[in-house]
Amino acid sequence: MIFEQYKEEINNYFQSISPELEQKVDRPKEILNEIISWTYSNKYFTKKIFELILEPSEPYIYDGQEEERIENLVQIHLIENWKFKDSSAHLIPIEKAITNSEKSIIILNLYQKILQNHDLPVDNTPEQKELLDSGLIKVKSGKLQVANRIYEEVFNQSWINEKLNIHLSPLENYDDVDDIRASPIARVFAYIFIVILSVSFIGFLLFLILEVSKPKQPSHSTQSLPTQSPDFARNVDECRSLSNEIDEALRKREKRSEVVNKGLKWKNKKKATLNDQCSSFSEYYINELGLNSPDIDNKFNDLLHQRAQDKININQLKEAVDLFCKITNKYEKLEQVKNILQKWESDPEKEKIANQINQLRPDCPAAQ
Repeated sequence: MIFEQYKEEINNYFQSISPELEQKVDRPKEILNEIISWTYSNKYFTKKIFELILEPSEPYIYDGQEEERIENLVQIHLIENWKFKDSSAHLIPIEKAITNSEKSIIILNLYQKILQNHDLPVDNTPEQKELLDSGLIKVKSGKLQVANRIYEEVFNQSWINEKLNIHLSPLENYDDVDDIRASPIARVFAYIFIVILSVSFIGFLLFLILEVSKPKQPSHSTQSLPTQSPDFARNVDECRSLSNEIDEALRKREKRSEVVNKGLKWKNKKKATLNDQCSSFSEYYINELGLNSPDIDNKFNDLLHQRAQDKININQLKEAVDLFCKITNKYEKLEQVKNILQKWESDPEKEKIANQINQLRPDCPAAQ
């Protein structure tokens, strides 16, 4: 995954710290591979993670702990609350380069396609060039990809939705009103559309007048009622509030416990997924805003994952298992969670945890 022009430089740095690294980890080469799986060719992040490992306060990394421990370091020191961390300070210019651009909406939508498709072809448009210049994406084998996994986690779908909501004004990308003046043909079609709209409006008013003039049905009428929405459905405002709270909790550790409890209460009370409960909210995003609907279930799974990692960091493994087992089987990172539980089950020193996992297995997708 390392670009050839950086491979030698990263390997030289790795060799220079090998004596120190051997005092902190069982398998230095495996640590290097795990770090590269997050940073790809980013020299700054690669060096930063090694520096974190070599901190005196950082515990020894034993054989088999590499994936879990590197992910914890990345999440805690580089991703969570990244706007307030010196170690992630260079992410701010990337964000500004995109959101301050005159074509920010176009660039954000382009980045969304790259984030979702992973292999968008290069066509050398000005928007692609701006995105490449920001460093957020790269070209690999003629395709556009997010430059590394850390960028992918920081500048995720929630971040895109937040920035698009800020830039919804239709005139913001134009310096002069002349830039959006319609052509003569367009104006003709606009006039026709206005006439059709006016006629339709008059017809609608006549319909309302006729309906009002009809005699009212008796209150005991047996006329069938409109089909009601499922009893687990929630309104748009409730779901928007939960979605925003989950986004905030993903950034702020102190919010996680409260929001996790709220999300679990929702699921237990209605016996339905969060996405099903918020189907009206999804329709609002798609039909009214023209944006991809937030996957609230997947965001909540992310929150459960992060909350479980918080418990692991303070050695509360029993609570972490309970949280992992509340993650649904459609979670995009379920394999990572499964790997953690499998390691614990095979660890002779974690017999109690293994028994807990075994008891929860029938209702625990991560333990299947």
